[in-house]
Amino acid sequence: MKITGGYLKGRIYSKKLPNNIRPTSELVREALFNTLSNLIDFNDIYVLDLCAGSGALGLESISRGAQFCQFIEKDGKTCSILKDIANSLGIDQNSFKITNIDVIKFLKLYKVNSENKYDIIFFDPPYFIDLYNSVLSLLVEIDLLNQFGLIVVEYSKKIELPKFDFLKELKQKTYGDTIISIFEKL
Repeated sequence: MKITGGYLKGRIYSKKLPNNIRPTSELVREALFNTLSNLIDFNDIYVLDLCAGSGALGLESISRGAQFCQFIEKDGKTCSILKDIANSLGIDQNSFKITNIDVIKFLKLYKVNSENKYDIIFFDPPYFIDLYNSVLSLLVEIDLLNQFGLIVVEYSKKIELPKFDFLKELKQKTYGDTIISIFEKL
């Protein structure tokens, strides 16, 4: 896994990742962040990476100027790998937090505890697991986004994402089997 931009550009995590971890490809990440950089300034933003896996999207955000990224991942082994990736890339320990919890459970707890809001929320669940409607509904219901915040959803083109009356799709791009949709709340 290689960081494609920012102060960590070109740094590589060279250990082999297990088959259950599917990082967003370098090509898709670079294209996504080029699009995002036209929509938001990465300096000092707060990022939430849901279903983080390798953490590629959150780590890329930190490299490009994000002040902090909260990673949410339900698999404990994957959390350990994510921590190893962040450490091997030289990411400052104070710029991220990895939480080993199911995404729905996290959002329900967040609703009760109501902490900081985020400027970008990445949501890249394992393909073909039906979490899209429930997670996106909860994100808007508990008001996790800052005023001009963005939600970035990655999914397979074999999946039809539901239409949401509480989100406005700003951009949608297809890269092979992967679709990236960028939303803002209405």
